[in-house]
Amino acid sequence: MSFETTVTLFGVGIPVGVTATPGAADGDLTLTPSGFRIAGNVIDADTLRGQFGGVADPLVQTQSLCIADRLPAGLTLTSATVQGQDLVATFDIAGALLNDPALQANGTCG
Repeated sequence: MSFETTVTLFGVGIPVGVTATPGAADGDLTLTPSGFRIAGNVIDADTLRGQFGGVADPLVQTQSLCIADRLPAGLTLTSATVQGQDLVATFDIAGALLNDPALQANGTCG
C-alpha cells in the first residue's frame, strides 16, 4: 500500500510517499512502513533506521488503527494482506453472532 502527499517547506512543495505493509494485531489493522519516497529519492525503512537510529523510530514503527467501532462486536480482524490492488481482510466470527444482539452491535475502541 502506498500513500502520497505534498509537504510544503519554506514555500516549496516536496512530494512525500510512504509504502506500508498491512497486517493485524489484537483485532486492529496495522500498517508497517517499509519504504519512503522524498522528492523522488527512495529509501527503505531499514536504511532509514540505520542512518538515523532512534530518531527514525516514530517514522518506521508499526501503527495500529482500531476498526472495532466500525464492525459488529462479533467480528475480529485476524489478518490483512494486499493481493494485487485489493486489501484482503480475514476475520474470526463469533459463533453466536446471528443470535446475540450484543455481538451484532458495533464494537468499541479503547
